[in-house]
Amino acid sequence: MTQEWKDGDVTPGGSDIIMEGEPNPAAEDGRDNFAEAIDAHLETYFGAPDSVFHEIVSGAIHLDVLTFPPDASRDHWLYVTSGMSELPMTVHDRIENDEFCRAELVIGLPGEWGCKLQGADPTDDAWAPIKLLKWLARYPHEAGTWFAAGHTIPTEFSGASLQGRAPFTGAILTPPVKWPKAAQTFTLPNGQRLNFLAVHPLFEEEMALKLEQGTDALYDAMDRHDLDHVFRLTRGSLTERKKFLGLF
Repeated sequence: MTQEWKDGDVTPGGSDIIMEGEPNPAAEDGRDNFAEAIDAHLETYFGAPDSVFHEIVSGAIHLDVLTFPPDASRDHWLYVTSGMSELPMTVHDRIENDEFCRAELVIGLPGEWGCKLQGADPTDDAWAPIKLLKWLARYPHEAGTWFAAGHTIPTEFSGASLQGRAPFTGAILTPPVKWPKAAQTFTLPNGQRLNFLAVHPLFEEEMALKLEQGTDALYDAMDRHDLDHVFRLTRGSLTERKKFLGLF
């Protein structure tokens, strides 16, 4: 029988359940534009973006996606949202707002996928990770909630079809740990902190691992399988034990 969770419930693994609230009321008060500050910060570490996926029609936030191609030190493409931080997220009263209310999201794609995406039609399946990235970036504003490292989100309503050996049904957010430490956060012009959060799509059994055994158990599984912020469609499940020399 499927567990029916309520807001404020705590899972067996010790995770707090945060349900949707009201849409972010700040959306009616205007948006902050931090695009130039975000561009300048990222350029310090990754160079100028190769291109930008611009939005033509926007809702509560104007959400673009910056693209950074592989270089001598990185064999994958980086895709980083710019616009999620235009509005503060609705952070729980017990949390320090200035530390967690602003965020942008990042996902990496292998070189061959990124090359295909550059010339693909937006309806092509190659766009699925970008659709997921943009859906997640809007979600906290539309649902009156917030994102931080360690949060997991069911993604079956994202409209992004990430089908591999089994369907990906959720995602966990972490700091982009392969980035330089100083690149992972920075102070916005208004004095608040902006956190970059890496998106890791998860299988159903990986979501269950986090709920049942806690975030640390999922992080340990990610470490054992050397999972980073580069999304690989055909990766194996983190719940499968890694084999060494034919033994497991």
